[in-house]
Amino acid sequence: MKKTYQTMLDPHEARLVEEISRKTGCSASAVIRYAAKDLCDRYDKTRR
Repeated sequence: MKKTYQTMLDPHEARLVEEISRKTGCSASAVIRYAAKDLCDRYDKTRR
């Protein structure tokens, strides 16, 4: 059975999330949340 994030991401992206999750010990959802927050922070900095 696929996990929710696997249905939303393409296979390459899902593998990256799983690899980062294994290496860091964080859950896949934490990896995705951290990446989303980082992108939002970068976007905010470029708008200033």
